[in-house]
Amino acid sequence: MLGTLGNNAPFIGLFGTVLGIIKAFADLSRNQGGGAATVMSGISAALVATAVGLMVAIPAVVAFNFFQTRVRRTLGRVDAVAHLILSATAGVPSATDEASSQEIGAQTSAATAGEE
Repeated sequence: MLGTLGNNAPFIGLFGTVLGIIKAFADLSRNQGGGAATVMSGISAALVATAVGLMVAIPAVVAFNFFQTRVRRTLGRVDAVAHLILSATAGVPSATDEASSQEIGAQTSAATAGEE
């Protein structure tokens, strides 16, 4: 949902910008002698629509990326635990088990060499 919001909010802001510019030109065509004052309200509305679109999109994309990273990290941990459980139940030593047995063997060899 956050990804969809972050992706589409700029387009909604752009749509508001286009509508504001259309309003500005329509106002100018109705009152050609008005000059800049006639156009300013439409351009103001266009800029507000753009700002609102960005104010919605930027936090949504930041939140989406934050949660996406947390989900990936958690799934990586779950995957690692699943591999440990499967290797323990299947009787196949995992890389962690092999490293532990090598450390134990090294400690035993060192202790035996110290006794001699």
